[in-house]
Amino acid sequence: MPHRLLSDELFVILAAVFGALTSALLAKTLSWSQKATILLSGAGFAVCVGPAICEYMGITSPYTIGAILYFGGVLGNLLLIKILAWATQTDLIQTIIDTYRGKKP
Repeated sequence: MPHRLLSDELFVILAAVFGALTSALLAKTLSWSQKATILLSGAGFAVCVGPAICEYMGITSPYTIGAILYFGGVLGNLLLIKILAWATQTDLIQTIIDTYRGKKP
């Protein structure tokens, strides 16, 4: 086994945080406080959901897990940013009411 400077646990946590940081910094329309919130939510998504996906798929390599967590942080944040943009541009309550009544949006 090759020598690593970081423990496996720290490695995967840093991968998740850097993935979330990457997409948070790429969001040009958000304020710094919103970017900080996105960073925390993306890192949380990657740390909580990423390992579950790896366990389900039988992935055990710390490097592969780190890569999945990095991309989980990036994609989780990009998805959240798109949802936030959509939610601010639409009337959510009216959309829910129209859907409930069977009207097409």
